[in-house]
Amino acid sequence: MSKRAKSLLAGGAAGVIALTAVFMQPWEGTKNLAYWDSLGRVWTVCTGETKGVKKGDRYTDKQCAEMLQATLEKDYRQPLTKCIPGFDGYPLGWQVAILSLTYNVGPGAVCKSTAARLAIAGDLEQSCQAMTWFNRAGGKVVRGLKLRREMGDANRIGELEICLAGLDMPAVTTPKAAPQVKPAAKSPEAAKNEHDGSPGTVLGLAIFLALAGTVGGLVFLRKRRAGK
Repeated sequence: MSKRAKSLLAGGAAGVIALTAVFMQPWEGTKNLAYWDSLGRVWTVCTGETKGVKKGDRYTDKQCAEMLQATLEKDYRQPLTKCIPGFDGYPLGWQVAILSLTYNVGPGAVCKSTAARLAIAGDLEQSCQAMTWFNRAGGKVVRGLKLRREMGDANRIGELEICLAGLDMPAVTTPKAAPQVKPAAKSPEAAKNEHDGSPGTVLGLAIFLALAGTVGGLVFLRKRRAGK
């Protein structure tokens, strides 16, 4: 059983949305200054936000953390609760894993997936395994997706890893999501604060979350990753 996954899940009092945001951030990366995503052909900022983003937009670490949590709640958790009866009653690790997966592939694909059907049928262990099938792009297995869907790497917890680790842990009530935030004031100096989104460790983060609060824990993770 994964000790690092258990450690993260121990911060369950912070809520499913908060834990999912912390879990995902090392995989997704965060950029404070808007950049052009040539693949999606859209301006993007923070942890993959695209709605209403324009060239020159920039956000603080706190704003990015709040935006991610609000997006996870509205665009991903809420749709899952409609297609998976009793979603909030499922084990914490399973919820984190399927929310992370849904952020990648969309609620439509997950709601129709074998992973969802198995969960509804009560076979949570096999549901965790079925999530790993979403590891392809262009018909080919992608190493980064395979790592994320399964047991992660040295510094990042995988979705299967946290899903299985949390099967014997109770669910928690999902708190109200953080509100959307407005862009911070723009200045030339702010561009220096852009980060490269490289991964960092999440070990021991659950304890920090419990002591310092959700947003503080997310900022802490960013600073650890940046070596500050």
